[in-house]
Amino acid sequence: MSKKEIEELKKAYKIVFDENGEVTSCGRACTSALIKILKNYTKEDVGDEQTGIMKVETVKSVYARLTAYQGALVM
Repeated sequence: MSKKEIEELKKAYKIVFDENGEVTSCGRACTSALIKILKNYTKEDVGDEQTGIMKVETVKSVYARLTAYQGALVM
């Protein structure tokens, strides 16, 4: 992932999840956008882009893995 892509992922994630890891009332368009981004970087089932319904724990896990990996590249 490029630095731009990781920033895009972080931005989308922060719209969908609050600082406590709870899903916000952001709406289907936001969750769909996050799902779409994540699907570019994992084969895990993170949810349905059409409905915006996420597999919340999988989304959190994939996000953590992707951002931790990106952090390792920067160091």
